[in-house]
Order: sequence, then C-alpha cells, then structure tokens
Amino acid sequence: MKCSGHGLNKAKRIRSAFTLLELIVASACGVLVLGSFMVFLLFARVSLSGIMAQAMVSDTAAHAIALMQSRIRLADYIAVDSTGNTLTLGFDDNPAVDSDGDGNPYDDKDHYETFQFTGANGTNSATAASNRLIYTPKVGTAGSSVLVSAGVRNLPGNNIFAAGNFNTVIIRFGVVDTNTRDRFQSIDIQALGVSLNTVAP
Repeated sequence: MKCSGHGLNKAKRIRSAFTLLELIVASACGVLVLGSFMVFLLFARVSLSGIMAQAMVSDTAAHAIALMQSRIRLADYIAVDSTGNTLTLGFDDNPAVDSDGDGNPYDDKDHYETFQFTGANGTNSATAASNRLIYTPKVGTAGSSVLVSAGVRNLPGNNIFAAGNFNTVIIRFGVVDTNTRDRFQSIDIQALGVSLNTVAP
C-alpha cells in the first residue's frame, strides 16, 4: 500500500501543536518565574536601600562624634546643662595672654562653643525625625552648623551628654533613618571625650 506524503505531513503538524492544557501549564510556569524574579527584585531593592541608609547614618554619626571629641580634647572648660542636651566648651584663644587676670595664662575662656541636641527627648525611632544635633563654633555669633539633621535620639536611660570628672564628657546618642522602607536603619554611639587642657579644681 502506498502512503501519501501529504498525510504524513498532516500527522506531523497535528503532533507538533500545543494542547490547551499544555499552554496553561507553560503560562503558569512563566508567571511563577516572573513573579519570583519580581519578588527577588523587591527584596534586593529594600536590602540595597537599607545598606545605603546604614552607611549614611554611620558616616553622619562618626563625623559628629569625631568633631565632638576633637573639640573636647582642646577645651579648657567643660560644662553639661541640667537636661543633658547641651555641652558647652570654653577655649583660650591665646595661651600667652592672661585675659582673665587670674595669674594663669593657659586657662582663660576667650570663647565658648556648644553642641546642642534639639527636639524631643526619647528613644522612639518614629518620633525622632525632627531631632537634630547642632554645633555652634562661637557662642554669641552667627554661624551654627547642623551635624546631624534628623533622627537623633536618646539611648535608653541616658542623656545625650553627661559630665564625668573635671575633664571628661560621656556622649551617648543614637541616629536613626526614619524611612520605614529601610526598616529604620540606626546606629548607637557611646563615647568618651577627654580634655587635655582642663585643670583640676
């Protein structure tokens, strides 16, 4: 019996087509893969955003504490206010001149500098958005600079500044990125500032 070539081609075409069930399964697999990829991208974005926020928070806090410690080291007068929110430092602008007339040319207080926490005291991350840390290089003149523009908060049970002995200051604060998408990235700082110029009373 002779087979027709046309009949074989038709049979091949029928076998090579997709059934509706196969098409649905393939589409479902494609949607599953695409959905998994989108979820991965979402978590990757949140993770990268969190890493960047953590790096910025850490850098801001490190800059603030480094400046505080360097200025405390050179001060010859240290005072912390009763709220623990303001640190005042006194400096002798010319150690060769006894400007206060006490017989000691090295302990004058020719100008004052302050580091001041402004905002609401507390440890809540969500309410720390408007809290700032401000540095005034010369009290009584214009020219304050913002060290930390947002997110400063107290550490539990502590003031921002606390007096140690006559030449030390204990500094404790946290900085939080209040963006909820970054999962509130934060850093806590606890440091000691020591003056090399303060004379014991």
